[in-house]
Amino acid sequence: MRSINRVLPLNANVAVYLHRGAIHFRKNISGLSAIVEHELRLDPFAHAAFVFGNRRKDRIKILGWCRNRLWLLQKRLVNARFVWPQQKSPQRRRSCADQAVAISSCR
Repeated sequence: MRSINRVLPLNANVAVYLHRGAIHFRKNISGLSAIVEHELRLDPFAHAAFVFGNRRKDRIKILGWCRNRLWLLQKRLVNARFVWPQQKSPQRRRSCADQAVAISSCR
């Protein structure tokens, strides 16, 4: 988490939102911002991090706003998968600590 904090400050005040559905990983900042706005009905410029995963859940993208720019971070696992909530579970806001545990715990 230390290296991410240099780019996108993650602390207790930052909300973390998971997009439960799979996204096409060619989506860039504009495409992911549109998903945040239209599907999640949230502000992509809010003090929050938005986490997206691919179908196999071996890659994630994290979109966030810091100072005057949007950041897009990507993480790829080689022999593991990210733990992901089911599609039918209700959307919930997670704390940064909860999300760090979810991201670090892989199958």
